[in-house]
Amino acid sequence: WAESGDEAQSHIWNYITLDGENYYVDVTWDDPLGYTGPRLYDYFCLSEEQMGVNHFPDDSWPPADSAA
Repeated sequence: WAESGDEAQSHIWNYITLDGENYYVDVTWDDPLGYTGPRLYDYFCLSEEQMGVNHFPDDSWPPADSAA
């Protein structure tokens, strides 16, 4: 798990590579849970700086850019 915002939450986000560029994706926070409006992409293909505004990695996991 990793911390997001003010509270620890039991979810994890992904670090992906598209066309040689690395991005963060959090499908949990983009899941609208009953919302019937347009799909959300607020946490899709974010930079480390953008994701770091309210997502804080658990230090027990290796850095996203390292081979685990």
